[in-house]
Amino acid sequence: VDDICTAVGISKYHFCREFKKNTGLTVMEYILQTRIVLAKNDLLKTKLSITEISERNGFSSVSFFFRVFKEEEKLSPLQYRKRALS
Repeated sequence: VDDICTAVGISKYHFCREFKKNTGLTVMEYILQTRIVLAKNDLLKTKLSITEISERNGFSSVSFFFRVFKEEEKLSPLQYRKRALS
């Protein structure tokens, strides 16, 4: 966010406020949702471990990935993979 704001010459506060106004999400909510979409794709199209998927998609820890994924999907990543592939 800092790099974007510097590049376009607006304050971080203004950018975050406008982003929320236009998307309905905070920047972090948007980033996490995007990471979950990418992780879901990895779960379905690769045989990577949950740890590898977590790291590949920018989560700071596997436990944080599990928590965010479960909040969004109401399933653990492993349950999601098993259900989708069965």
